[in-house]
Amino acid sequence: MSVFTTRIEADKAEAPVLLANGNLIDAGDIPGTTRHFAIWHDPFPKPCYLFALVGGVLGVVEDSFTTMSGRKVALKIFVEPGKEARAEYAMEALKRAMRWDEAGLRPRVRPRHFHDRRRVPLQHGAMEKQGPQHLPTIRPYWHHATRRPTRTS
Repeated sequence: MSVFTTRIEADKAEAPVLLANGNLIDAGDIPGTTRHFAIWHDPFPKPCYLFALVGGVLGVVEDSFTTMSGRKVALKIFVEPGKEARAEYAMEALKRAMRWDEAGLRPRVRPRHFHDRRRVPLQHGAMEKQGPQHLPTIRPYWHHATRRPTRTS
């Protein structure tokens, strides 16, 4: 089991979004270059196969969740550019799940943010159940949806 602190560097044009497990500690441009960096720290020990790192051109759906204690948690779902509308239902489902977890289990939502990345093609991997302190990578065709009227609605 390891605690991860990760520095990611990339060309800003090729990978404007740099994500990893945990909390964003620092980010910025690298002077004299076209590169930038992000430093992430995940304080929860985990096996290395649960570590995730993503860099690339991604669209984002952003929202927030207010915990029962009144703390605001930033929520972001990253998707292929142009597919943001298909992640809005996933965002609402995420917020409902977080409300349900807090009401039923009374856990303290620990992170300052929750990032989720959805992209095809993607091999399935493991996902830690440490609360939203991770970077899940999920096959989007299982989770992307749009609200459409049905015969019963």
